[in-house]
Amino acid sequence: LACLCARQVRQTVRHPLVVTLNFGVVAVTALALGCLFAGVTDDLPGVLNRCGVVFFLTNFFMFTGLVSLSMWQHERLLYFHEHSSGCYGPGAYVLAKALCELLPLRVLPVFLFGAIAYPMIGLKPTAEAAAWFAAVVCLANANASAMFNCIGVACANTALGTLLAVVVALVSQLLSGFILNKNSLEGAALGLTRLSFLNYAFEALMINELDGVAIVIQPKGMDKSFPTTGQVILDQIGVDADNFAADVATLCVWLVACIALSYAILKWFVKET
Repeated sequence: LACLCARQVRQTVRHPLVVTLNFGVVAVTALALGCLFAGVTDDLPGVLNRCGVVFFLTNFFMFTGLVSLSMWQHERLLYFHEHSSGCYGPGAYVLAKALCELLPLRVLPVFLFGAIAYPMIGLKPTAEAAAWFAAVVCLANANASAMFNCIGVACANTALGTLLAVVVALVSQLLSGFILNKNSLEGAALGLTRLSFLNYAFEALMINELDGVAIVIQPKGMDKSFPTTGQVILDQIGVDADNFAADVATLCVWLVACIALSYAILKWFVKET
């Protein structure tokens, strides 16, 4: 494991293009998002803008995770050669890939994004809220990477893997809780939202942002305003404010499960062709 991690670090140092481009794209996107959503207010447009920000950034980091799909394809023959020689097992390989990708591609870009966009947008101005924001986005980002890596391991054909990854990503978007209001869903349809890790990330981020916030709704064209709370707004968009801890825990479980599934597929189902 230590040797594999060291090799991954050396490869990153020698070929820093992926990491550099990732940081550059994240910085530019954060600046653009900060300008577009600058100074969100505690009213209905502000609530809608917060929903849009959360939905966009979770999807943005999900699609940056697509790079994990190609990493296995590039190293497939190398893995089979070294594994057949008894250099290491599938567990060490999967764990080394996950650990060495986590910090440079999944954690640091989120902190860069947050440092630029969070104050510009005017999201909840407390240290605790900012810390949970970063933690949840990091977990969502890591989940996307682990999910795409799992697909990459399972699909020997790059085109098939890419198609499957895009379909899974689009379905995850659909079931995230933003496009479909969960209040309108019942039974099996509501249960399907549990299959999307974005559902847990979106819910946790919206709770973190709106819980305990006073909101004033003033319909356009009316002089009268209606004070309400973030809790009421959360109820209207199908978010349960009591689910924050459960959502974070579920994201952690999903991450471990995806890594474990990659290991299982690599050990028992992937064969050299």
